[in-house]
Amino acid sequence: MAAPGIQSAEMRQKKIILIASVLITIFFLSQWPTTNRQGVNWEVREIKIPLYFKALQFFSRHYEMKHYTHQILQNEQDDLEKIKKLHTWIDLYIHTTPKGFDIIDDHPLHILIRRYGTGDQMADLFSLLCTYAGLKAFYKDFKVDQGACNLAFVQYQETWYAFDFFHGIEFMNDQMWATLQDIQNNHFILKNSHKNKTTLSQDDYYALLKNFNPNHSFSTRNLQQMPWPRLKLFLG
Repeated sequence: MAAPGIQSAEMRQKKIILIASVLITIFFLSQWPTTNRQGVNWEVREIKIPLYFKALQFFSRHYEMKHYTHQILQNEQDDLEKIKKLHTWIDLYIHTTPKGFDIIDDHPLHILIRRYGTGDQMADLFSLLCTYAGLKAFYKDFKVDQGACNLAFVQYQETWYAFDFFHGIEFMNDQMWATLQDIQNNHFILKNSHKNKTTLSQDDYYALLKNFNPNHSFSTRNLQQMPWPRLKLFLG
């Protein structure tokens, strides 16, 4: 039988070997090659980065989005007021991509930082901010004869609302935003801030949305920008 002192030394040695093995394994796994996709002027390229860097970027973007959402809302608790504040902020601070500037498409956070974007990027950013504010939201691209129409959708008290930020369009019913059901019943008018002139008429928007089901089109894309919801989606 080995002496107690020898046993203790052997146990410490085994622990050191185990810890070292784990650390070496983590180190090599963290170097595993991965890619990020970035679009520049509608040409997508893949950027090779190690796994640890991709993970750091993911968590950094998550906490930055939380920070910016908090800065915009300033501890607002009422969901309708959250939507109003986020709508106003997008309308005031996110502009159409200036002529001659590259169209860069990677993550909505960078649209927030650059303060300009395309129609789908504006809708994407608004829906993501709403998600970080605890609301159910997404955006969808629609094909129309005039090109494309990018609409953001957000749910408040089981009711959906739609916005066209690129064209500065709000769907109104009297002095309030029209619900998606109002639009589908053709009981709405357009309020145009002329942020970007649109050739779409009220009839065009009605035809676009009259049979649209947001529950069938809802995407979990926004939730995948958050660590815990992304893990739950992965496991579930």
